[in-house]
Amino acid sequence: TVLSAPTVVMHGTLLLLPLTIAVVAASGVSVLQPPSNRIAAALPRQGFELRSSACPRSTHGLATITPVYQQSLKLFGVQLGAATSFAISLAATANGLNRFAHFFTLGYGLSIASMAAAGLAAAKITTPAAFMHNVGLLLHGVRMSAFVAERDRSSSWKDRDAILAELDAKYGKKERLLPWAAYAAFYGLLYSPGLCHLRNPSLASSVFRPLFAYGITGLGLALQWGGLALEAVADHQKQAFKRELRAAGKPDTWCNTGLYSRIRHPNYLGEQLFWIGSALAGLPAMNSGVQLIAGGLGTAGILSTMRAAEAKLESKQRAKYGGIKRGLGYKEYIDS
Repeated sequence: TVLSAPTVVMHGTLLLLPLTIAVVAASGVSVLQPPSNRIAAALPRQGFELRSSACPRSTHGLATITPVYQQSLKLFGVQLGAATSFAISLAATANGLNRFAHFFTLGYGLSIASMAAAGLAAAKITTPAAFMHNVGLLLHGVRMSAFVAERDRSSSWKDRDAILAELDAKYGKKERLLPWAAYAAFYGLLYSPGLCHLRNPSLASSVFRPLFAYGITGLGLALQWGGLALEAVADHQKQAFKRELRAAGKPDTWCNTGLYSRIRHPNYLGEQLFWIGSALAGLPAMNSGVQLIAGGLGTAGILSTMRAAEAKLESKQRAKYGGIKRGLGYKEYIDS
């Protein structure tokens, strides 16, 4: 049976629950350490403070921490926040002024990777959970950028040239300014749970009780990294399948091997799981309505975009592959 994305999301979440225990242990180990000084001991268990430069366990920027309050992030003297995330995203998507499609292809990956890299560079203290969350965002952005660059060079995607040229003709330089700003703002919203997690690595003033907050963050990390692995493997399997077709001189057809033998679009599913996980991982670190709205808008936006893209691809493949028989026809394949 070829499973749909909602079915796999539900079952995948249940299967990943056991992994949450291990992730929670990793994310909470520093949080649960008792304070080493009276000032920290007098404060509620929220936020973080670097202990001392003499602490032997403060290595590679991943410092040993004690519970105090949340931190501000500064890079080259500039505080990281919504405005700086927007500026970084604007720079990362600027190539869309040359090729419109790069606003939502190459610029997407570069924006997420750049914002995560800036956040990690600015964080003087962190927890394993906040660190893993943002490293996952960084890897996702780098992987997506590399995948898009490779896809654009591949001969199997040359049929997209006419569509891309049509987009470039439709939007002149001035007409691209508003989409540029809109895409940059959207990617900033997408990254906001990761930024909140770095600014508030101890989940200070969280609306959730501590152990429940760690559980939500742990489940989010399991979904995030599970989704990252799923989409990477799926993209690799599909690219390998298409390469083998071209090498053998065979006509193009749909991929039904590996993950695609069980799930119609595992790459889209993986990306949806990734962003659901990122939102959950950062949720307990949000302590204002603005942060909750920003994270919610970004996550809802990417999920609706992915579902629309999946439906469009499904329609396109039905039209393209509907007349091909490979044991089962395409309709029988997706309905089996």
